[in-house]
Amino acid sequence: MMTIDYYSYRNALRSVHPVKKFIISFFSLLFTLWMKDAFVSAILFMTMSLLIIFHAKIPINVYGKLLRLPFSFILLSIISIVFSISTSFVQGDSVLFYQHYGPFHIYILKQQVDAAVTLFFISITSISILYFFLLTTPFHEVLYVLKWLKAPQLLIDLIAFSYRFLFLFFHTAKQIYVAQQIRQGYQSFYKSLTSLSSLVSSLFIQALNRANELQRALEIRGDGSFEYVQIHESSFSKRSILNVYWYICFLIILYFLRTMWK
Repeated sequence: MMTIDYYSYRNALRSVHPVKKFIISFFSLLFTLWMKDAFVSAILFMTMSLLIIFHAKIPINVYGKLLRLPFSFILLSIISIVFSISTSFVQGDSVLFYQHYGPFHIYILKQQVDAAVTLFFISITSISILYFFLLTTPFHEVLYVLKWLKAPQLLIDLIAFSYRFLFLFFHTAKQIYVAQQIRQGYQSFYKSLTSLSSLVSSLFIQALNRANELQRALEIRGDGSFEYVQIHESSFSKRSILNVYWYICFLIILYFLRTMWK
C-alpha cells in the first residue's frame, strides 16, 4: 500500500489527466472480461506491463514484487481447478493425467487445463490493469475521477476517510509494535498474545479519538465535507482524446484479429 502511494506521486505519467488513465484502464478491463481469451489477455498484460515499466518509469523489481502476492493466490486457485479428485473412475481422450490412491482417483482433464490457463491470464491481466491506474494516479485524483463519474458524495467521503485512517493505523501500529519490542513484549507465546491484544485495543481507542477529532473539525468548518484538489477541464487536451481514441482502435483491431485467427 505504501509502495503504491509512493509511486503514484513519482511516475512519468503523473501529469497525464486521470480521466484519460481511467478510460484506458476501464476499457482494457472490460475488453479482457468480455473476450475471456488467454491470448488476448496475454497481449493486454504485456501492453500494461510496458506502459507501467517504460512509460510510467516504475522500476521492474517494484512491479514484480507487487505482482508476487496476487500471483501466488492465482496459482493456488489454478491448481485447485486443474486437479480433480473423485471416487469414480473417469476415462476418455480428454484425460491428460490419471492416478489413483485407494478409493480416490486424481485426474487432469484437457477442458480443466484450458479453463485454468484462461482464468490465469484474465486474472493477472486484470491485476496489471488495476496497477496501471493506481501506480500512475494519486489518491486525490482518484477521488476526482469518482466525482467525474457522479458518484455519491457520501461514498467519496467514506473512501477518503478510510484511506486517510489506513495510513494513520499503519503508522500508529508500527510505533506501538516497536515500543513493545523494546520492552521485550514478544519474547514468549504468552507475552506475544498479551502484546498483540494490547496493540489492537490501543488502535481501536486511537481510531475513535481521531474520528471524533475529525468530526469536530468538519463541524467547525460548517459544511461537513472535504475539499479535493481540483483539476482544470482544459488539461484534458485534444491530444489526450486522440490517444484514448487510438487505444480503443487498438482494442477493436485486436478483437478482429483474434476473431479471424480462431
